[in-house]
Amino acid sequence: MYYGYDWSDLAQAAFKAKTGLDAPVPPEMAKLGAKFRDAGAIAHTPGIIPDNDPWLQWNMFCSKDVGGGYNGALTAACVAAVPA
Repeated sequence: MYYGYDWSDLAQAAFKAKTGLDAPVPPEMAKLGAKFRDAGAIAHTPGIIPDNDPWLQWNMFCSKDVGGGYNGALTAACVAAVPA
């Protein structure tokens, strides 16, 4: 499955379904084509942010659901292929 960096249509739709929030797409990414949304670093204001901040929610989703889902599937496939 093509993931397309953090702002793929698939990731944005899954995030919306899970949180009810639209994914916070920075202007640097919004201006690029859907498959080429790698504009480098995004500057954010430093400091403590609330737990319900869309950027925090988005990054937690990408880490846990997207990356964690991939790692879980990979682990399951390895265990199935090489049983203990």
